[in-house]
Amino acid sequence: MSETSPPPTKKRKSEGGSSSETSLWRTKSIERFSLQPVPTGWKASVAVGSEEAWKRYYNYRVDKEKNDPRVEESDSDNYDSDGNSIPGDDDDDEGDWEKEGLKSVLFSWAEYGIMDESEKTMMEGCQWQWTPQSPTLQWEEEGKLRSADYYAHVWSPFAIPHAIKLSHSWYGKVGWDSYDLVTDWSYLLLDFEEDIEHSKKTYVELCSNNYDVIKTSHLNKTTCGKLRKFLYGANSKESKKVTCSDKDFLLLLFGSMGSTDKDLMEDAKDCSP
Repeated sequence: MSETSPPPTKKRKSEGGSSSETSLWRTKSIERFSLQPVPTGWKASVAVGSEEAWKRYYNYRVDKEKNDPRVEESDSDNYDSDGNSIPGDDDDDEGDWEKEGLKSVLFSWAEYGIMDESEKTMMEGCQWQWTPQSPTLQWEEEGKLRSADYYAHVWSPFAIPHAIKLSHSWYGKVGWDSYDLVTDWSYLLLDFEEDIEHSKKTYVELCSNNYDVIKTSHLNKTTCGKLRKFLYGANSKESKKVTCSDKDFLLLLFGSMGSTDKDLMEDAKDCSP
C-alpha cells in the first residue's frame, strides 16, 4: 500500500538553485515531488500545463514545504498513542507548556489519527501528497485549548499543476451550564495557470457549526466529485480504482485539515464508496 508524502528533507533547500535554468519546470516538478504520469485512462482529457504554470507551482510548493513542521526531526517517540507527551531527561522545552502543547497537536495531526491510516486507504502506487503548516493555537490555560487554526495543502499525485488549499478553524469554551463552539472547514482550489498570488478567489465553506447552527450544504457527492476531478483530473469509477474511494477521499481531506479522530472512520463505515 502507498503512504502519504513524507515531509521534505532539509536537503531540498539547496536543490532549487542546482538545476539548470534551461530545464523544464514541469520536469523539475515531477522529479522533485515524485509526481506520477496521469493514468492512461483519462490522460487525453488533462492539460499538460504551461511552463509558466509549472514554474509557479514549483516555486509555490517549495516555499510551502520550507514551513512544513514535519521537516523538523520527528518527536514521535516522545508521545504515547493518545498524543500525550512523555517527559524526557533532556527536554529543552520542559516547562514551556505552550510549545509542548503545539508539539502534541502536531503529533496528533500529522503523525497519528486519520493521516496514519492513509497507507490503508490510498491505492498502491498512489500517494496522498499533503503539506501541513504549523497551526495557530490560543490557550486559555495550560492543557486547555481555546482556539486552533489549521492550514494545509493537498497536491495532485499526478503531473497536474493543481492543489487544494485547506483551512479549518475551531473555537471552544465550556462553562458551568453552557458551551460555545464555532468551527468550520473550507477549501480553495489552486490552478497554477492563474496568478494565484494575486487571485481574488476566496475560500469555499465545506461545512461549519456556528453556535449549533450547522451548515453542510456543500458537503455532498457533487463537491466531492468536483474536488476529485480537480486534483486527479477525473472523477470516474476507473479513477477511483487507482486513487481512493469517495469516503476515503473525504476522510483524508478532513484529516489534512486537523480533524484526525479515528472514530470518523467508524462513523463513515456505511457511506457509499
